[in-house]
Amino acid sequence: MDAEDVGLDEEDIELRGLVRDFVEREARPAAAEYEARGEDPAQVYRTLGALGLAGIPFDAAFGGSARPYRSYLLLIEELARAWVALAIGLGVHTLVCDAIQRFGDPALKEGLLAPMLAGERFGAYALTESSSGSDAAALRTRAVRSNGRHAPRRLWGLPPAQISDCSSSGRISCETKS
Repeated sequence: MDAEDVGLDEEDIELRGLVRDFVEREARPAAAEYEARGEDPAQVYRTLGALGLAGIPFDAAFGGSARPYRSYLLLIEELARAWVALAIGLGVHTLVCDAIQRFGDPALKEGLLAPMLAGERFGAYALTESSSGSDAAALRTRAVRSNGRHAPRRLWGLPPAQISDCSSSGRISCETKS
């Protein structure tokens, strides 16, 4: 066993090999071009999904791999070695998928989570106020319950939302307080 294998099970070692191959074959060669154009790598995200890499820590019932977060972090680490923005984008996607898996009803999970884990759609993260930056705890917009649903109530006079990964996303998680 190599020193870099300590603490990894056989599935993690196989996963790392798959990711390293993907990084060298597809991600690293594409990175500079996407970065130069300032474009989200939608096709690269779809490939991650097709390889089963967009749903590592999620329930197998919805197309995830049901692997521990250690495996997901291994994926993020390997992606970041070649292309940090790709790793961050997958992290944002994972935040949205996690919210759906934890808090979504069965219909929402079936309708949204399965295609997202397959890489057919990608999630984005919207902070409702630009004054919050990346500090979600500083949000002031509230979600109010009306007709059995929560809906954001915008605080007027504040700048519009800051949305990460918006151009290639299929779903956006809007962050508010309730």
